[in-house]
Amino acid sequence: MMQKVINLISGDTATERYDMSVKKIDVQNPRGQRNAVVVAPPVLSVRAAQKELLIQRVHDAAWELFFSQGYGATTADQIAAAAGVRRATLYKYFRGKEEILRLIAERYAERLIEVAATLKGPKPSRAQIDAWIMAIADFIELERTPTVLIKNIAISGESPEAMKDIAVRIIERLAKEVTAFRFALEPGPRQGRAFAWATIVMHEISHLSLLRAQEGDSEFSRNLMDVTGDLVESFFKEFK
Repeated sequence: MMQKVINLISGDTATERYDMSVKKIDVQNPRGQRNAVVVAPPVLSVRAAQKELLIQRVHDAAWELFFSQGYGATTADQIAAAAGVRRATLYKYFRGKEEILRLIAERYAERLIEVAATLKGPKPSRAQIDAWIMAIADFIELERTPTVLIKNIAISGESPEAMKDIAVRIIERLAKEVTAFRFALEPGPRQGRAFAWATIVMHEISHLSLLRAQEGDSEFSRNLMDVTGDLVESFFKEFK
């Protein structure tokens, strides 16, 4: 939080406080009366906007190449060419293709975590569990290509650290709300088993969602959703 003293048009001396994390300016006079609240949208400089555009181009080009020809077969030079940037420019922002993969994983994880965080605790009902699984399945159906890319790379073990971070970040976020996921992170005799449960649950939901995207709304996919709900419910019952 930052603040400074300013003079208002009314003649009062006021303290202007602003929090850059929310882009909010709150002006109050010494008597504690609020004179104005101004919401200031973030403004990127031209240079910052150009940098973000370049990074997004590299991001998009990389995941298309990783998906079409595989992570191992893709080189940084190919990514630079596909993004329309010089090799030196790419290396100005990334040390190599693993850093680009990490960016892809992080941006995907941010969107997935936002959906996963809709599950409310500490002990969700079966109806809440089913709605949560459906929300994740809908997200993965929309984000099918990056989901398949990340899942395939994780299975291949070509860049395991970037992939592991996604599961851990989701579990950490869910642990803030749901007791069972908290057991997976808190040191204790049951932590190892709880973490294994949490990992399997998230893996199965991801796998189910991809199958549902292929099958559509069929009887088989509905049964998959139901059985996955049973799995999640068993996890929550064991660690309550």
